[in-house]
Amino acid sequence: MVHPVDLHVGASLRAFRKEARMSQEALARHLGVTFQQVQKYERGTNRMSASKLYETAQLLQLPVGLFFEGLESARSGDHDPLLASIAGDPELRRLIRLYQTQPSDQAKRRILETIEIVTRPL
Repeated sequence: MVHPVDLHVGASLRAFRKEARMSQEALARHLGVTFQQVQKYERGTNRMSASKLYETAQLLQLPVGLFFEGLESARSGDHDPLLASIAGDPELRRLIRLYQTQPSDQAKRRILETIEIVTRPL
């Protein structure tokens, strides 16, 4: 029986791999496993070891915790539409990642101001 956490991590892995435009074969080569093993990770039928999950996060330049994002609300039965929209939108995740990597509060404010300007009604 597939554990819900393994399903969630696997779905996250698939989404992040696709967002990075990486094939299962390429990810498998980097991790030293077969592409079939990556398929099993993504389906949740095989669990990723902590070291493979860490290597994957490093390769995709993601925090490891991102693979578990939204898991608590899914397990508790709560449904946060904002979290669901973030999880389902690669562009939104990219925007958030760019925002989070800014070194200063001033840079973050400028990003927000730019978005506000661009999204104002004409």
